[in-house]
Amino acid sequence: MRYYLFLLVSLFSQAGEGIELSLVETWTHDRLFGGYRFSSIIDPQGSVIGMFQKDPPYIMRKDQVAQLRPRGQGPSDLESAFGVCLRGEEVIVAEHNGKIKVFEREGNEYKWKESIYRAPTPNGFFVSDIEWCQDRLFLAGVSMKVGQDGKSQLARVGSFDKKGKPLKEFAIAEVNLKNRMKSFLYMSFYLATTRDRVYFMDETRLTVWEIDARTNKELRKVSLAKPSFYKPMPEDFYDFSQNEGPRSAFEMKLVEWKTGYSRVTNMEILGDQLVVQIRTAKPGMPLFGLLFYDLETMNLQATSFLDDLLLGVHENRLYFFAGGNPGLDDEAENCSIKIFERAETK
Repeated sequence: MRYYLFLLVSLFSQAGEGIELSLVETWTHDRLFGGYRFSSIIDPQGSVIGMFQKDPPYIMRKDQVAQLRPRGQGPSDLESAFGVCLRGEEVIVAEHNGKIKVFEREGNEYKWKESIYRAPTPNGFFVSDIEWCQDRLFLAGVSMKVGQDGKSQLARVGSFDKKGKPLKEFAIAEVNLKNRMKSFLYMSFYLATTRDRVYFMDETRLTVWEIDARTNKELRKVSLAKPSFYKPMPEDFYDFSQNEGPRSAFEMKLVEWKTGYSRVTNMEILGDQLVVQIRTAKPGMPLFGLLFYDLETMNLQATSFLDDLLLGVHENRLYFFAGGNPGLDDEAENCSIKIFERAETK
């Protein structure tokens, strides 16, 4: 039987200081989303802007759920969306064709302001998440330089200037793409920012990269401490050679990959802490573990457990989709947003 820590969660670090999370609001709407959540933010007014696999971006408030913009090909429409972030009071959405659309708020709506056309990179760039920091755009995803011997270079972060010109690539690794050429298209990548820092993680491991957005330089790569319940993903995850059957069999395997291991499901900055949510993948436990790391030392300070998916943070509040991830978790049905507030304790 799962145990729920909804009303009050007390977390204690090794140093003796604690974090207290208390449920302050719940929004419930009669709205179903078609597929899993893959990008979300909290806007300056405390509304959730979320993207789901089979739906256009939606904005969720206490009293309303509505499309962020109509689906379409016009300047103010959104044909597709693969990442969302803030630029001050503005919302930025990345489309699949290299187009970045900027929307500014007018009352309770967001109106199109401008489009930034991201210049093509030599190896392309599949986008999973975006952030704006120090007048630069950072993309997380995949840029692949395929070698003749099957060994290829994989860049997972790219920086661009405010006009969309590519500047630099980060988190570069050498990989063998023999059976995994398309696998990266199904993976999730995460960015989070402070005033002048960009942090990156992918879903497969507890490793974080830190980038100085002012100098456009990679500062460090840190392997984070793993909690005792951590279940690592196998080395052959997303190996397409194992999935040469019908499409339905592949989709079932994909759900297993997404839910059967301690996959990273989100990463956020909350004050002086890096907050990482992962799957527990353990029978009898809540669906997710919420890990709090000191942002400077990257030491694990506290852990919490709950059945809700982290959507984002705003000021001192954490926003969750109740019941997990739509499309992956049976209990994540109707749109229900839970908001917790953090208070420091001694």
